Amino acid sequence: MQSALGHPTGCLIGPGASGWSGQNEALKDLIAAERAKNRVAIRRVVERAAKEGELAESKVQGFPTLIDALLLGRSVQARDGVPQVDVHAAIDTVLCHWD
Repeated sequence: MQSALGHPTGCLIGPGASGWSGQNEALKDLIAAERAKNRVAIRRVVERAAKEGELAESKVQGFPTLIDALLLGRSVQARDGVPQVDVHAAIDTVLCHWD
């Protein structure tokens, strides 16, 4: 989706993390809250996977942060035009650690 044609690449949530001035505190806080919601949602998926035996319990702490970082980085990479083949290879690399 972040690389799809027909709309700007990337997303506001990822790149919205930098370049703030004191005049933008409310927007900065809003975007930070949206990123926090994303992290909570990712954690829920990871915890459910561990509960259902798809992921080792020992990976629950690190996987949400890893996936969040991958998605945030992907947003920037979409804007930079990183080829989809590279993106898919990165995702496959992360998922090989999923049990």
